[in-house]
Amino acid sequence: MSNTRAQRVLSALAAIAISVAGLIGSQATAAATPSTTSANQAPQKSTEQPYCAVVLGKAAPGKESPVVYRYCSSTRFDSAAHLRQPAVSAQLRAAGTTSSTLLMNWYSDINYQGQYLAVWGGAGPCDSAGYNFYPANYWWSNLSSIELEDPACNVMTVWDHPLSNSTTYSSSINYMGSLNDNVGKVHVFHW
Repeated sequence: MSNTRAQRVLSALAAIAISVAGLIGSQATAAATPSTTSANQAPQKSTEQPYCAVVLGKAAPGKESPVVYRYCSSTRFDSAAHLRQPAVSAQLRAAGTTSSTLLMNWYSDINYQGQYLAVWGGAGPCDSAGYNFYPANYWWSNLSSIELEDPACNVMTVWDHPLSNSTTYSSSINYMGSLNDNVGKVHVFHW
């Protein structure tokens, strides 16, 4: 199957999945969509599934890492397993990602509890440039703990929402302290 035909088939399948999800109602798993938004479109507590995964692309130096794919589910396992499906892998390759490495998990509550966002790196493990993104909407006012997953991502700098103060961490954070529910930017990289 040609690359163009495969993309048309994937687009058609995504459209069907969106239609079916709409017919089933709000209890259905949210359909996966390619995305060009930032990591800011995380679950809203009352209207969307609580477990999401995003795949970030590589950014130019000093720029935000783009979100190339996003998926939400009612279970944590499903949101991660979804990215491993062959059709999704093909769609990620078509979007220019070379590999997907779990970088970190964000949680809405302390001690790695509550709503969840798995942040994947579409350009592979962290290097010295890493991944740079600006959570907004739900996550800048609800991010309470971050669990680093990729051993190559051994340093993370987190800024407050006005981007006036930052703290650098070299491990997971079970409570954000003064940055709790006040995160304006996250940069994860290899030192």
